[in-house]
Amino acid sequence: MLVLLAYNPTTLVYPPFEHAMGYHRAVPFYLKLFGLNIDVKEPYGIACCKMKIFDDPKTHADDDELTVIAVDRKNHRIIYNIKLVKLKALGKMGRGKGKFYFPTGVECSVDGDVWVCDWGNNRVVHLVMTPDSLVWDTAFGFYGIFPGEFDGPWDCAWDGEKLYVTDYGNNRVQVFTRRGRFLYEIENLPHPTGIAVISEKERWNRFKESFIVVITDDGRKIRKLSLTGQEEREVYYRELELKDAYFSFPAIDYFSQIWVTDSKNHCIHMFTRNLLYVTSFGRKGKGDKEFISPRGIAIWKKFGQVFVVDDMGAQYYWMGVDGWVLGVNPDTFTVEDPGTVIGFYTTQPAYVKIEIFDENGKRIRKLYPGFFEEPKDHLVMWDGRNDRGEVVPGRYKIRIKLTPPYSSRGRFKKILETEVVCVP
Repeated sequence: MLVLLAYNPTTLVYPPFEHAMGYHRAVPFYLKLFGLNIDVKEPYGIACCKMKIFDDPKTHADDDELTVIAVDRKNHRIIYNIKLVKLKALGKMGRGKGKFYFPTGVECSVDGDVWVCDWGNNRVVHLVMTPDSLVWDTAFGFYGIFPGEFDGPWDCAWDGEKLYVTDYGNNRVQVFTRRGRFLYEIENLPHPTGIAVISEKERWNRFKESFIVVITDDGRKIRKLSLTGQEEREVYYRELELKDAYFSFPAIDYFSQIWVTDSKNHCIHMFTRNLLYVTSFGRKGKGDKEFISPRGIAIWKKFGQVFVVDDMGAQYYWMGVDGWVLGVNPDTFTVEDPGTVIGFYTTQPAYVKIEIFDENGKRIRKLYPGFFEEPKDHLVMWDGRNDRGEVVPGRYKIRIKLTPPYSSRGRFKKILETEVVCVP
């Protein structure tokens, strides 16, 4: 007998219909709905934020309406939205003002800054958002090996004060001011590509940590560094028991968990803030929660909104939570010696509630372990008693409800179940 198991990972979940009108993929069909009749060729980097210029300070109702900028690499342009009413494209192939040559990474700030790594032109372009469109401000860098020069600027990340740019051919990260004044460099990083940064000064930073995540070694290694370049940890793809990998772009969420796209394995890997592997999300395909060579990833930390680009276009998710039961020990206990330990694993921070049901489906006990911030194994003790303090023989169902702390809270929950037996 063939048993088909449903594929439905919940590390990331789709936003509800009322939030996105049922759309969670930006494929060419949907781009045409917004009046942008172009053939996207090799989507690459992506960035998102809530820009002050589009924020109504009198209400919080629009706080989740973000500006999203994506690189359309082989069309030598970027695509972006003006509020929720218009999509625009900027750029064409070339080397002067208003032109790009195989751009790769992109970054933005709440103050309306947009930076584009113009890889083929060996420069970083700084744009500024206006109410109607992005406008060209300046470009800095040219081919070379000295400070402020580039040999393939790949990606960039903004920490609120400084811009970090991976310089692929020069094996370094260069750090600049907002408009391109060189500050310092981090050397000895073999062929760096994607980069992400989190600063202790950020409002939406749970642990008030500062660190950089950079992909090196031609997409085979992930490194966690301090803001000045001291290495804190690294992960080589073989440590994940992968035959091969191409780590593309990283992102960091509110709880400092690290997300890395893997275009070779068509998925996203998730790590703790200490760069310890947790789980992977996605598989190869064109269906729900599937990818074809995912590359750019962007996370708006406040609400847990996640954008991912792959060969098919872009996908939009909310942070969820996944988990599984590790077991109960003992799985059978007696009236004279009652109690068991419930073991389960969570992939992300979650509020946890545990309910115990008897054979008739009646709830006889509720446990509230609380809020678990770290993805790890959890052990919760049940003393075997019901709400009246009685120990009654029978078979009991244990239901564990995991609820994420982001926008998906109240709209999504993960249910885990197991059983335990009490004998006379």
